[in-house]
Amino acid sequence: RAQTQPDKISIAMAAGNLTPVLEEIMRQQGFLTRFGLSSEPLYVSDGTKIMGSILAGEIDLCPMAGFAQVFPAVEKGAHLKIVNGGVLLGQQTVFSANPAVKSISDLKSKTIGVGSLGAQLHQVMVALLIKNGVDPADVTFANIGSSPDVFRAVAAKVIDAGPAQIDFLPQLDRTNVHVVQGGDMWTNLPEYPFQGGFTSDRMIKDKRELLVRALSAYALVFRFVSSPGSLDSFKEARRKVLNGKDADFDAASEFQWRFFQTAKPLATDLIIPDKRLNYVQDLHLRFNVQQKKLMLDDVADMSLARDAIARLG
Repeated sequence: RAQTQPDKISIAMAAGNLTPVLEEIMRQQGFLTRFGLSSEPLYVSDGTKIMGSILAGEIDLCPMAGFAQVFPAVEKGAHLKIVNGGVLLGQQTVFSANPAVKSISDLKSKTIGVGSLGAQLHQVMVALLIKNGVDPADVTFANIGSSPDVFRAVAAKVIDAGPAQIDFLPQLDRTNVHVVQGGDMWTNLPEYPFQGGFTSDRMIKDKRELLVRALSAYALVFRFVSSPGSLDSFKEARRKVLNGKDADFDAASEFQWRFFQTAKPLATDLIIPDKRLNYVQDLHLRFNVQQKKLMLDDVADMSLARDAIARLG
């Protein structure tokens, strides 16, 4: 775009290790600049706070975060829309240090560490149990906190098992922790879309052009990281953002990058299929988070994602 100054767009997204790394790659490669945009992203640990900032008009777009909270908010009258996919496949697996826990079916009568009940970490664990024929009522859930907290509790044998990020896989030899068979969420729970993007109806009406250009830039970074030529950039960005310096850190970075090449978890077409949106709703209905199933047109608008992809040629 031929212009003297880029247009500013306010972006917020989930805090964590991945989102700032992708943003650094975005800066390195000039993807936002390519579409005449600039932004200083805000990282927020609580997706509900992001949603509130969007509704207040303080944030234009959240392109990457858990979005399950959008459904009950819309049911209660919030004017929000899910507009793109982000990380569609979970980067988590179930870990245990209990030798009696070899597979998901062994978790009956055991204690499983998760986050708050009804939140994403709990939801996906319940979904895995159901798929493997284990009644969630037959296990004890412990609110441990975040994914790293869960892994530490597993390693300390405070709990029998729990889901945590794949970042911990290279540490298994020195922690006496093992992966529970059937616990890889990218293969065993592909129905659940882990991260997507959302904004308000007002932003779609008033700033649609800005949002579409931003989504085009995110599609580029998703495609770049999913491509075989991105290893050096990924390692450099991860080293800078997370202050990693040693060989073990670089090995962990390469391990995660290879996951992106093989599992292909990023929504390179920006679309969340309808059946996966409805899967989240079905879980909500099971947990009484929603009282009724919403029409997808009332909660999602993928036309912005399709317009953004069309601009990439």
